[in-house]
Amino acid sequence: MIIENPEIYFGKKIKVFSTSGRMTIGELYGYDYDFDDDGNEFLEFDVENENGLLIGFTEDEIKRIEIVGGRE
Repeated sequence: MIIENPEIYFGKKIKVFSTSGRMTIGELYGYDYDFDDDGNEFLEFDVENENGLLIGFTEDEIKRIEIVGGRE
């Protein structure tokens, strides 16, 4: 999934559906851009789940994102 503006997810509770079929519920912890070995830029997207663990995704690993609420 191409994420044009990751900042829209800050301060919101989100569900991240991965291409592997897993779902992670939490808040966007942070993001940054990196480069692969071929020089292609990609987004790394970190979500803090409901247990306080950080789960990292790349754009290629995200199928879709749903906003399910504001900050609790």
